[in-house]
Amino acid sequence: DLGIWDDAHIDGLAALTSQIKTYGSKTAIQLAHAGRKAEVEGTIYGPSAIPFDENSRTPVEMTKEDIKETVQAFKKGAERAKAAGFDIIEIH
Repeated sequence: DLGIWDDAHIDGLAALTSQIKTYGSKTAIQLAHAGRKAEVEGTIYGPSAIPFDENSRTPVEMTKEDIKETVQAFKKGAERAKAAGFDIIEIH
């Protein structure tokens, strides 16, 4: 999966969107949070401390502050996507 959680991702994604547009296509990006389905190392967060399934880790239930931080992270991701030249941004 490609990421856009850091400003360092903008240039590479801008090169990709530019290349795609040379063929007359539009570009789209989906901004998503894995939540309780996450398989990354470290703490994972979800709406509750209930695992996705019996094979999943138990997430930490998000606080109101965690939710506010996540909303801001999505906002910054959308700003980066716009800077990278995406035509469509889907919030998942």
